[in-house]
Amino acid sequence: MIRLFKHFRHKVEVNYDQHAAYGDFPFGRCEMRALEDRLLIDCATANEEASGRMRHVIDDHLFRFSGEEGLEIQWQNGPHPSVA
Repeated sequence: MIRLFKHFRHKVEVNYDQHAAYGDFPFGRCEMRALEDRLLIDCATANEEASGRMRHVIDDHLFRFSGEEGLEIQWQNGPHPSVA
């Protein structure tokens, strides 16, 4: 996550630490939270077109930065699920 947002900071405003990060993209805002076993991604956009663009950018970069890890991305529409 940190490596990803260090990359994003060259194009958009970002803020990150060991546990969370966010970026303000031209098409919306994306927040990430690192948990022990997964990365939660919460993106907010103005419309479906912007949502598609955000998902494409995040998907593409996560796969590129994941290396050999078995990465699985599951997008869900609607409110962010609570974290137990």
